[in-house]
Amino acid sequence: MSLVPGKRKFKKIIKTFINKEDKTVITQYSVTPIYNRTGHKRKPKTSSTSPKKKLLNKQAKIRRLTDIINSNFMKSDFFIDLTFGDADFINFANKIKGKLGSKYPGTIDILKLINADREDLPPAELAVYDAMYHHIQTEAKNYMNRLKRIYPDLRYVYTIGNSETKTTMCNPNRFHVHAVLHAAGLTVAEINKKWGYGLVKSKNLRAGHKERLAAYMVNQVKAAPGTRIYTASHNMIHPIIVTEPVNSMYTPEFYYPHLMKEPIETPVCGCIGWRAVDEKMLI
Repeated sequence: MSLVPGKRKFKKIIKTFINKEDKTVITQYSVTPIYNRTGHKRKPKTSSTSPKKKLLNKQAKIRRLTDIINSNFMKSDFFIDLTFGDADFINFANKIKGKLGSKYPGTIDILKLINADREDLPPAELAVYDAMYHHIQTEAKNYMNRLKRIYPDLRYVYTIGNSETKTTMCNPNRFHVHAVLHAAGLTVAEINKKWGYGLVKSKNLRAGHKERLAAYMVNQVKAAPGTRIYTASHNMIHPIIVTEPVNSMYTPEFYYPHLMKEPIETPVCGCIGWRAVDEKMLI
């Protein structure tokens, strides 16, 4: 594979993080194309995002969430499911009705709505559904704040699930919260006590399954375009990312002949990209 000099520029991305579970330093390399858009105003969006691009975006979110979980959580930490009862949703609907005003449909079965698939809803009900999603986000944030008052060092990351893909205690599409928690002295009793709504299911993380957990949490979410998929606390440890320009006269494998490379998702534009994982160093 060869590149024509001057036709396309590439950048090298170096990502480094410490795996909290086994205390290893992991360095990942990738080479991706860059485009000179200086002086060019982006055109308004005229078409919906293609399914291929949506898949690439979701895979990128899974990788970022995996890095966060690897860098901040161990198998002694908690993965929890938080649910709501029927009365809770009816109470939330009354609050949403006051915010939406005339946009709130006159007659709507809120319990039927929260169990529906978002993609099947008409525009009027879709507005209520999205408002309910954001209200659940607020409830989850308030719950984390209640825990943080007791455990100031609390670290958390959570998603709002509404597309259950396997049989659990949750209704397949009913709103619920998935969260990963870490704090010194955190107990199951305190996790249950501070919730105050429906059921709470908690278990310890499994070593070696964090990427699968991240994929599960991201795939659960069906939200309006542009909505944040996951929310993390501000005290999270994030990977260190450094970018460097590379010479477009050479292919990416020229720079990393000694590393094991595997092809990754090819963007819609047909660009070239590799991800290479360097040695793991014990610290």
